[in-house]
Order: sequence, then C-alpha cells, then structure tokens
Amino acid sequence: MASEILNKSDKYKLLPPDGGYAHVINIAATPILTITLAPISSFALIFGPYLSQYHDETSSITIVTSVYVSLLHLTGLLANCFLQKLSYRTVALIGAVLHFSGNVMSIFTVDLIFLTVSYGVIQGLGAGLLIPSSLSAINAYYNVKKPTAMAIGQTMVALLSSAYPEFTRILLENYGFRGTQAIFTAINLHIVVGSLLLQPVEKHLKRKSIVDDMVAAIASEVQHFLDCSENHLSCPSRVNLVETNSSTSNIVIQNNEEDEEEINNIKILDCTVLKDAWYWNISIGLAVSFISETNFMAI
Repeated sequence: MASEILNKSDKYKLLPPDGGYAHVINIAATPILTITLAPISSFALIFGPYLSQYHDETSSITIVTSVYVSLLHLTGLLANCFLQKLSYRTVALIGAVLHFSGNVMSIFTVDLIFLTVSYGVIQGLGAGLLIPSSLSAINAYYNVKKPTAMAIGQTMVALLSSAYPEFTRILLENYGFRGTQAIFTAINLHIVVGSLLLQPVEKHLKRKSIVDDMVAAIASEVQHFLDCSENHLSCPSRVNLVETNSSTSNIVIQNNEEDEEEINNIKILDCTVLKDAWYWNISIGLAVSFISETNFMAI
C-alpha cells in the first residue's frame, strides 16, 4: 500500500492520486518494461546466425543472455540505494542512457566479447535501473487501484512481447541483423521519453481532510450504538478515541538531523530480510525458474 503523508498541522493527509496522471505513469512504464524484457526473446533470431560464424551458436547466446539477466537482477540492489537518495525519474533516466548506449554499441558488434559487453553488461545495467524505477513509480501513484493498474500494464507488456519475434523476423528479411538492431535501437529510444514522464508523486497527491474522516468515524460509531440499542445488545466501541484525538491534534515534532541521516542509512543498507528462511526459499525458487525460462526462451 502506498503510504499516507500527513501535513505539519495534521489537518489533512496526502494520498496517491489513483487516477489522472497515475494513468500516464502506467502508460509510460509499459514501453519501459517491454523494451527491457521483450527483446531477450528475439536475441537468438538477430545475433544467432552472426555468432555461429565464429562460435558455437547455442553457447554464445546463453553467455550473453545470462550476463544480461544476471546484471539486470544484481543491479536491483544498487537501484534500491539510488532510489533512497534520488527520484525514480532520475534513476530511470540513468538506466535509459545506459540501455540506449548498449543498443547503439550492439549495432557495430564484431565478436562475442564485444556483444557481451555492449548487450550483456551495459544494457543489463540499464535494465536493472529501469525496471525498479518504473515499478516504484506505479507503486507511488496508485493505492486502491494498484492491482488493476498492474494487471493492465502487465497485459500490455505480454501482448507486445508476443509480437516481438514475428516483428523481428520481418525486419531481418528486409534489413539484415545490423539494420534490424538499428531499428530496435531507435524504438528503444522511447524509454527516455517514458523515463521523463515519471514525475515525482508529490506534484499530484490528493488532499483528504482528517476531520472528515473523524466525523465519518463518529457518525458510524453512533449508528453502531443505535443499532445495538434497538437490539438490546452490548456493543464495544469500534473507534480508538485516543488514536483519533492524537491524529487531529497539532503536534510539533522536532527531528534531529543526525538521527534522520542515520535512519536513512539503515534503510539503504537494511538486510534483515536475509534472516528469513522463507525469503531465501522463495528467492532461490524464483531465480532458478526465471533463469531457466529466460535461457530457453533466448535459445
């Protein structure tokens, strides 16, 4: 759930827009996720015949795609640190520049090592910054409608990804592998546009009065007691008056800057989740299945 932000006087709270510009964020994230994930399924079609002239085709494809996927996920740890200090738009733009640069270099590939660096390393680093940034933006902009927004976005990514191999085949027949890669590079430039659209959510937050919430809670509580009285029942209070009263009072909190910096550093380096056995079980299972699927898909 996206967190609620209280203003200094605690008279209202700021909520994610759940609409409006949030839909623009979802639309912007769709090409970012598609361009970073879908081309891996067409890698063998584009570069396979060229690599087969110098190396074993299957092993060469596996090396490049494995490096790409590995760095994509490892960079997620680095992206977490960046997102604590920078906005998701800034992190996404850094990733977009890296990803686009790797695409341009891949047009002029001369051997397996060159392609591993340009496609596997540079594009992998870029994708590792782009994906967490776009997902963080969606998470910040949506609250109640987040599952629906994610479902629509993932559906669009799946549909576009399924069209990639056939589109690649048509381009290869007409432009060859370097021309095809050049066209894909031009298409991939859209991730820069998508990254620029990831505006900070603070510009679009909705205000909701805390007083209105308190009045609604009290009205609900009164109706609750009236219903219980009519039925001659003993009903406990459903409203925490202490919590309600404290949330509407004007409390000035003086934060120590050194304490805030220490807390932020703890958040960035927080690895307590690694102590959870369930986390390791889920992570290893997902990693094995995803790597296997990606390698088979690329081949």
